[in-house]
Amino acid sequence: MNILMVGGGAMGAALSGCWYEFSVTIIDPVQTGCLRSIEDLPSSYQPDVIVLAVKPQLMESVLPMYVDAFAGMRCVWVSVAAGLPITFYHQRAPECTFVRCMPNLPVLYKEGAIGLYSAHQSDVFDTMQILFSRAGQVVWVDDEADMDAVTALSGSGPAYCYVMVECLTKAGIALGLSEAIATALARQTLIGAGVMLKNDERNASVLREQVTSAKGTTEAALHVLMQDDRLEHTLMDAMRAAYERSRVLSKME
Repeated sequence: MNILMVGGGAMGAALSGCWYEFSVTIIDPVQTGCLRSIEDLPSSYQPDVIVLAVKPQLMESVLPMYVDAFAGMRCVWVSVAAGLPITFYHQRAPECTFVRCMPNLPVLYKEGAIGLYSAHQSDVFDTMQILFSRAGQVVWVDDEADMDAVTALSGSGPAYCYVMVECLTKAGIALGLSEAIATALARQTLIGAGVMLKNDERNASVLREQVTSAKGTTEAALHVLMQDDRLEHTLMDAMRAAYERSRVLSKME
């Protein structure tokens, strides 16, 4: 399978690393080890999949040159640009088949959460599963509007987890631990909890209860976090901000 990756930044490079058994060609004007422009491709080059891994604000200027070159070929176009709706692409290339993809950065370690949407899901399903199952867990949504929620939850989600580690580290230091010890414990605590979630099929609430002894230290901490649903409200507010920003981006067409 020939995959043309347009954009060799963090996400483009991470996805490319999952597809080592395929032929991946990356075009990026600034990243090392990439072709600089579409003009550097061999004249006979025919991609099976074109992945558009550029910022949504740049898509308007980047897309036309690739449409001009490859619109007549039978290939699947995949966009990982947050917010831009399928109509943005169909208006510019109505003859092409597009897939919206919202991965998150853990695809770098093949542990990503990948949301997909296409108006032609049955036509592209097998190819997309072959590609993205190598990068993590794949979830298809039937309503494109749900992609904004996918963006808010899993697309931005790793950053929420990293903020948690930062906060735990600072709290550990405030309680008397050295920065090195607090950092190591905070990082490994999140890693360990993630491994348990991956390997234990029980609901997260059940795992939480397993850690929580009656009248113990965890129960005291959770009382603070969960009192009046304060943590739930904070996360809901954060995700809604990401959701609304994704919707704004979708209107930048």
